[in-house]
Amino acid sequence: MPGTTPTALYDLGTFTASNAAQEQYLLVESVKASSKRENKRWKSIVTRANVLGRESNPTMTWSISGWVTATTGGFITQHPGTTVATLANFAATTRGFDPTVGTLTFMDPEDDYSIDDLRKLSFKVEHEPFIV
Repeated sequence: MPGTTPTALYDLGTFTASNAAQEQYLLVESVKASSKRENKRWKSIVTRANVLGRESNPTMTWSISGWVTATTGGFITQHPGTTVATLANFAATTRGFDPTVGTLTFMDPEDDYSIDDLRKLSFKVEHEPFIV
């Protein structure tokens, strides 16, 4: 008769757990999301202070890193600059960015090969909501 398996994880205290999702063929270690807009300011010739401003071209960038579990597909073989069909970590609207609108672009893949460790992949996915 087999023994009982111990509990794998105990949470001590109150904290907010990460909502990071696993991507295909990748054990996700880290997910960062940042959003930005280009800004333009106009100054008064008299006061030299900004008197008008415009925020435009919103984009959101997802930076993801993790350990590679298979080298046969997914982000492991994807070419930079190509379109990403889905991103598990961007499945719902975040900071007003809707993943079903616009284009997701795979960018800046970086592979890390270390002795006695799994291959690690880091990359970015940029969401541009007005490019269709």
